[in-house]
Amino acid sequence: MTFNPLLSAPTTSVETGGTVYQIDTDYRAAIKAWETIELYDSGELERKCGGDRLLANATFNHMLIEHLYLEPKPDIYSEQALRLINDYLGAFNRSAPDRKPSKMPPYGYLAIEQDSDMLYGAFLRIGINLRKTPLTLEDFLAHLPNLPEDCEYCRVMSLRSQWYDNRPKKEALKDLKRQIESIGWSKVLIKTNETEKKKEAFDKYLAEIEQLRTNIRNCKASNQEWEGGVCSKEICAVRGRRERKNCKQ
Repeated sequence: MTFNPLLSAPTTSVETGGTVYQIDTDYRAAIKAWETIELYDSGELERKCGGDRLLANATFNHMLIEHLYLEPKPDIYSEQALRLINDYLGAFNRSAPDRKPSKMPPYGYLAIEQDSDMLYGAFLRIGINLRKTPLTLEDFLAHLPNLPEDCEYCRVMSLRSQWYDNRPKKEALKDLKRQIESIGWSKVLIKTNETEKKKEAFDKYLAEIEQLRTNIRNCKASNQEWEGGVCSKEICAVRGRRERKNCKQ
């Protein structure tokens, strides 16, 4: 469900267990979350987890919570917290009412790390320094259509959308290739390899979830405790809701 920015604002907090959890409304947090969703939907996350669907689901939840919630962060299996993420990101869907929701994030083909310099320069053209001016996701998306059409960022986005979405044929394709060559293939094509920064972040999440699984094996979640404390609700959730009911809290 989309929202009308003149009449309302998306919900950004949820209360569960007596604690209020707040969404990080910075546009960069949402872009990281959308990248995580793309990683999950493509099956790449499950492949990185060795085909373990349970581990992939837990890692996916963990990454979304880490990216989109300020401290304190909710339980990775909190239904209310995960539903708020879905509602918050879904509020920015720009599909027409009579069409199915698009899988393409509302910021288009932006690759946040690859395009950061071009995006920074484009926003300077409209008087916004992204390094000094914090922008909410709502404000960031509102500014994108107003960036100068002749700036490098807008030219790259136009060529990129044609190449990936509406690639022409024959002579028109040759012309598109010539335009891409003039600005640089390395700028237009989205790099498929993860940056070292993203890889390190993913390895961190994976290691934390793997530790949860180790704790489960030690704790036997049904009626035992592991050394150092009782089995937490979050740990038991990785095993499944059925065993979670019997866990000694």
